[in-house]
Amino acid sequence: MTRMMGLAKVAGRHMLQGDGPTWLLLLAFVLLAGITTPLLRRTIEPPTSQPATVRFIEAPEWVGQSLIDHLGRVAIRQIQGDPLDRADLVAAREALQRSGWFESVAQVSRAVTGDIEIDAVFLQPTTIVTDAFGDVVIDALGRPLPEGSRMVDDGPIIRIVNPRESRPRRPGRPWPGDDMIAAMRLHALLEHHTWTSQITAIDLSEFDRTGSLLIQTDLPATLQWGSAPGEETPLESLADHKIQWLDQFHRDHGRIDAHHRGTIDLRSGSHVLAN
Repeated sequence: MTRMMGLAKVAGRHMLQGDGPTWLLLLAFVLLAGITTPLLRRTIEPPTSQPATVRFIEAPEWVGQSLIDHLGRVAIRQIQGDPLDRADLVAAREALQRSGWFESVAQVSRAVTGDIEIDAVFLQPTTIVTDAFGDVVIDALGRPLPEGSRMVDDGPIIRIVNPRESRPRRPGRPWPGDDMIAAMRLHALLEHHTWTSQITAIDLSEFDRTGSLLIQTDLPATLQWGSAPGEETPLESLADHKIQWLDQFHRDHGRIDAHHRGTIDLRSGSHVLAN
């Protein structure tokens, strides 16, 4: 601006000395530049960016505010602030997917307000697996949730104990092993009965040797369930028939183990054996 004022003074002197037309054009240019430069600067300079707010679309009720805040920070670290740049949204989506909290992250988008909206499906805590290293919360497909997860349902928890394989090392991967697949099928079958609270665990300790799942009760007692539901051997009782046995024991004795502190074998198609 100081330089422009100097040029204007020079143009004025030359106009007085007789070089009017040429320096008149120069003066007009100087004045025009002085007017337009601040306008151009305001146009080019980006507005001061404000921290974006992260919002999860339809987050389940069990997801607490502390977890929302943590995942929001995971996403916002990838956001650079340029509203025309979608690469940061893609990076935020990938970072959330790697976090281990989600079954899927469909989209990370920027609203017209500048806020970040996340459309994702959280893993749903289903039960707890106890292995040699402690407890792990998993979903219905056997996928472990990140460390520090906990069950949020007030209902009874049927644990799965003594799995053959080690827990998966990568987030979002199901727990390996056909014993765990069998246990998850049985778990789904044993939930939501009036007697479910009497069950403490599905025990996989015999699965490799006999192919049989064990049910542990809080008496304690052991129910020899047998094969995974839907994979029964030719002479083995089917899963729905075994459930009928448990219903009958509960009606007659008030307990699915009939107060028997031992082993009850449910595998026979015609009778139940108690040892």
